[in-house]
Amino acid sequence: MSYTRYSRSEWASLPKYISQDSITHLPNLLSDIELDAFYIPLASFIGILYRNHLKCKADLQHFFNKETKAIPFLVGVAGSVSAGKSTFSESIAQLFEGLPGSPKTTIVSTDQFLYKNEILEARELKDLKGFPESYDWKNLLHTLQTIKSGKSTDVPIYSHETYDILPDETQHVESPDILIVEGINTLQVGINGEDLPSLFDISLYLDAEEEDLFSWFWTRILQFKEKAKEDPSSYYHAFKDMPEEQLHQMAKTVWDTINGKNLREHILPTKEKADIIVKKASDHTINEIQISETLL
Repeated sequence: MSYTRYSRSEWASLPKYISQDSITHLPNLLSDIELDAFYIPLASFIGILYRNHLKCKADLQHFFNKETKAIPFLVGVAGSVSAGKSTFSESIAQLFEGLPGSPKTTIVSTDQFLYKNEILEARELKDLKGFPESYDWKNLLHTLQTIKSGKSTDVPIYSHETYDILPDETQHVESPDILIVEGINTLQVGINGEDLPSLFDISLYLDAEEEDLFSWFWTRILQFKEKAKEDPSSYYHAFKDMPEEQLHQMAKTVWDTINGKNLREHILPTKEKADIIVKKASDHTINEIQISETLL
């Protein structure tokens, strides 16, 4: 796929159709500079595509003189472990509030379709968690198709603290105007040919150097460890007394044998399936964006 590249300054100079005054809850994890330079122009651009989606739907209803169910606009967000997909998705979702009509935006993570740990252990897939075979692709595809058809559904909830699917808890998804699906495998084809990328109206890939990705992974482990000190239910509680040097070595081993391997073999090859590639610097700021020429 061919892309047009925009530097940070070029992207920041593009029109901004969303004002910070129109947003009730501004993303609190981003600086005003980052919001203005990157996120608001991006949300404005996606907003144009969303309005085109609505207009096409209205035109077809008029053409056939037939009312049909509202169909949500699906946004796919892909990238490595620790690339910042959740923060990115939450920030964009909050900015969509400033679009005309304040569209209802819901976020679903593909982590919610990981097999439970007990199933992974029974299938000897515990050390392949995050690899394609560790996901319930059939349920993932069916759920997204259900939402895209305008129907409501319940989705499992995954906890990074317990490192497992939560028992007896679900996320109810009902009639979103925009659905953001974020995850490492968003642009992958499932093990039985499940074609997730074809469901998305627009897809993005968060790109970063592997050295930075590991650094962010390590920072996240330290944050989870700190939070888990007084929480025996947390997966990270077991590491509360482990010396930092030993924990760092363990994290490096996990990265080299699992996360980094998964990145190189299964995640990075999907980058050029994305309509938009977002290049992140070591401090999580955006220093380049690439737009597929099929959109321009």
